[in-house]
Amino acid sequence: MRQMTQRPIDLTKGVAWIKEESNPILITVIYLCGVAAGSTLAIRSDAVRKAAGHVLELLAGSASPVSLFLLCALFSVLLCAVLYGAGLCLIGYPCIYAVPLVLGTLSGAFF
Repeated sequence: MRQMTQRPIDLTKGVAWIKEESNPILITVIYLCGVAAGSTLAIRSDAVRKAAGHVLELLAGSASPVSLFLLCALFSVLLCAVLYGAGLCLIGYPCIYAVPLVLGTLSGAFF
């Protein structure tokens, strides 16, 4: 009968990968939590569902695709400016981690 020797498990590659990818993983998890919270809020609350429906009707009924694209581009530029400004001050980390949560909540509410 062959004896099995006890060898330690080598986790250095896995731990190194987690250290390298921890920030994108954390931001993705925060965004998905926001999507879950927003969709749950929209399902449970009639007021949020009606407000989202009115906003979608307003955008779809009166706006052209070009103006919607420009509006989304303007929103993205403003969001990047806020993130850049937040990174320059002491309160940067809460702002940077709050933005994916807010965007996820809005996305979940409009699902």
